[in-house]
Amino acid sequence: MAFPGVSMAITREMLRVKTLPNGAPADAAQIEKIGSNRMVVSLSTKNIEGGTTVKTSVVRGRSLPMTLVVAAMICEQIQKWGAMNNDNAIKGLTDAYEDEVRNNPVADPENDWITVYTGGEPVFASRKSAVLDLIENLARGRNVDAIIEAASSRMQKPGHQVTLEFDEQLAFTLSETDHGAKTAILDRMFGKAGAMRFVLAWDKMKGDRTRDKIIALRCASAIAEGSALVSEFNRLTGKIQTDSSLKSDPNIIDRIKKIFARVNAMQARIDIISRQRELDVTPRKPNFMGMLEYIPGMNLKAPTPAPAPAAQQAT
Repeated sequence: MAFPGVSMAITREMLRVKTLPNGAPADAAQIEKIGSNRMVVSLSTKNIEGGTTVKTSVVRGRSLPMTLVVAAMICEQIQKWGAMNNDNAIKGLTDAYEDEVRNNPVADPENDWITVYTGGEPVFASRKSAVLDLIENLARGRNVDAIIEAASSRMQKPGHQVTLEFDEQLAFTLSETDHGAKTAILDRMFGKAGAMRFVLAWDKMKGDRTRDKIIALRCASAIAEGSALVSEFNRLTGKIQTDSSLKSDPNIIDRIKKIFARVNAMQARIDIISRQRELDVTPRKPNFMGMLEYIPGMNLKAPTPAPAPAAQQAT
């Protein structure tokens, strides 16, 4: 799927692998569903001849926020090391990912998995998938729908018919305008279908648009994650309001406290960017803390936010 005028995009994909024994009725097929978010990250870098070379990597992730964050990390490593297929860049990405997970009280790396591909090969993976590895080995940065037929042929096995079905929809875009990096988050916002858009003005003093796009990706990730967590927080407190016995459930209370801390951190990330840079959000800049539905008597205190990653700082 091509998106004219868009320099970065995330598609939400669903792959269905249907395996049917020869001669068996259609309803006997085994179906494996693999859902993920996918972004092709392409950056121009200087080469030794003085020209430019486009370096491309692909990031796949279970959630939109983590996919956005890792896309920003890939941009940082390509900008620093020139490509993702070298040991320094892979170590840098690994360290940055582990820091992100370690500092996130609601992190679930087992389920919120990430895989990064360069040249069709996985260079970083928090979880393996033979099907996705095959897809990316064939696609090599191209649109997936162009290689589905070839992938289906490669997946055939004796005594069975294997069919690969593919659907995708747009989840995020980043476009370059004269004024700044224009983004659209096309996701469920606060539990409802919708979209949030913002424009991050270019830093004309530094003139580094790649760095500006990294900041935009991190800002989008904070908005997407904060939105999802506000919905989960309010769902949990709503259950307690309905059934007061749940207020003594240590697992629910611990989850609420961890969500509260993470929502506060996401709000802080957005606020830091909006204080230091011109950030125009449509319909409005989110106020996550003001959207939380609290339980009377529950002692929730916002911790002091940790320092933002260097790429988030606008100065």
